[in-house]
Amino acid sequence: MIKEGGDNGGQVTIFIVVGLVIVLSMILFFVIFATDIVVKNPPSKVPRNFVEQCIAGSVSPSLKAVLDYGGSIQPATYIMKNDHMYHYLCYAEEYYTRCYNYYPMLNAHAEEQILTDSFSRVDECFDFLVEDYESRGFDVESEALDYKVQIVPGSIRLKIRKPIAATKGDVSENFEEFDTSIPSDLYDLISFTRSIINQEAEFCYFENNGFMMMYPKYNLTRFDLVETKIYDLQNRQTKETFKFAIRSCAYAPGF
Repeated sequence: MIKEGGDNGGQVTIFIVVGLVIVLSMILFFVIFATDIVVKNPPSKVPRNFVEQCIAGSVSPSLKAVLDYGGSIQPATYIMKNDHMYHYLCYAEEYYTRCYNYYPMLNAHAEEQILTDSFSRVDECFDFLVEDYESRGFDVESEALDYKVQIVPGSIRLKIRKPIAATKGDVSENFEEFDTSIPSDLYDLISFTRSIINQEAEFCYFENNGFMMMYPKYNLTRFDLVETKIYDLQNRQTKETFKFAIRSCAYAPGF
């Protein structure tokens, strides 16, 4: 009888230990994965944060394309180097003639390119928000997206108006403006690019070493390819690089 009682006591002890292990495992799971659980909350829990993050992710590919292709998402005239399209911003078809600046309003052109390329993705961010509210039983009314892009010193400013009204019984949530910005040095990169273009158009030359002495924050490389000058203008801190090509005062073959 004493032996049987000892076995029962041992079994009870084992069950207690197993129970404690399970409880501790559950506590440990929630501690470790608490952040992931918060992140996976539906967008309506923190709608503005969700929309701002979604918009930034939607505009970033367009910004990178504008940097890579000299202000245009799909360059019309370009030259290839290392499997990369370098967009001609200043071009002279004839030999020994100065180039013509095809983009005197390069800043406005880049803004339009970013806007056009990212519009549908930005609009889709609000579709996700509306769908989430509807999945939770809300009646949702939304108006058309009004979206503007402004390239300003230090950032890309996004002016966004998208009226949304979500109601469920006595609960009502309304949104209208979702203005935000993305850090970028595109404004200054374009400003310096215009200076390069103007000097190439007037003097057929730009002193890149002198430029870097005056503006050590930037690295400017020029590669002479056939009858074209290829420029990479990089912000050393952000690593953003504006890439473009110029054909000005080109020498005829054999000269």
